[in-house]
Amino acid sequence: MPPNTPTLRLEVLAAIQNRGDYRKIEGHVTSLLGGASPRAVKGTGRIGSHGVAISPSQAAECLLDAHRTTVFLKALNAACRTELREKEGRIHLLEAGSGPTPLSILYAATNPDRFTVTAVDLSSASLDYAQRLAAATGVKLNAVQANLTEDFECHDQPDVILAEVMDRALLSEAQGAVTVALARKFGDQPIFMPESVTVEAFLNRSFAERDLHSMGSIIKVDRGFREEARRSTGPIREHMGVRGEFRTPQGWENGNLMLRTTVQVYGDQREYRIEPNTSVITGDLNLRFNQLDARQAGDPFQISYQMGQAVRSVQMSTI
Repeated sequence: MPPNTPTLRLEVLAAIQNRGDYRKIEGHVTSLLGGASPRAVKGTGRIGSHGVAISPSQAAECLLDAHRTTVFLKALNAACRTELREKEGRIHLLEAGSGPTPLSILYAATNPDRFTVTAVDLSSASLDYAQRLAAATGVKLNAVQANLTEDFECHDQPDVILAEVMDRALLSEAQGAVTVALARKFGDQPIFMPESVTVEAFLNRSFAERDLHSMGSIIKVDRGFREEARRSTGPIREHMGVRGEFRTPQGWENGNLMLRTTVQVYGDQREYRIEPNTSVITGDLNLRFNQLDARQAGDPFQISYQMGQAVRSVQMSTI
């Protein structure tokens, strides 16, 4: 066993207890792999019809998004120690859009005889690095190079699916499309992480919390969304539309639009929730639409966009 492996395991366990230092974890990973940093993995991002696939180095940066990483690790630990505690044999973790440092490998490294990991990614460079990391930590890994919105080979049903390929408001990256594809492929048996992603629309006047008016959620990618996707045989794009109809509240005639994201990774407890503005993926998105400045109280308007598309695709228009 390489000398840094026990230290890495201790750091991951500390992270689950909210005491993680992700710079140290990254440093241990780099040391285990002979000085090769995950952020130095070569490769470029790709723009697909359902969203952007970020580059390997950008994916490696996600490890340093401390709150996001901690919540996912805590959720994995909770699921494996409760719902899957009595499972005989290895627990199968599948990570979609794994990047070079899959969280499932880092978690499995705390008890490698208990887990099998499947890492699915479009980048061969990311998967090569992940394979080296798995070998260094004693984790059994199946690496699959594939477009996540298309069918791919996976011989065993996963117990947990971890799919975090998102940006704020479910724009830019392919979280929505990947969720549909995985729900159709694996059904409702695996534990799916995140459990839900909710985008709520607000009107704002000054970007201060006291000047916000909630219009309610406009999209929720959750169990119901996944069930609807499984029942459908149509193209994935049929599920990507986001649309909400509202009436302008009194006193908010000139309010601008803000989209706010909340990610519930597992269950319904707050400790497994990534609250708004605590992570890159839940940052508020503020937008201004000058053409609506003349609307009056009670006037109907709509908000619409397609998940996975660019921010400029968001529309706020009168009805």
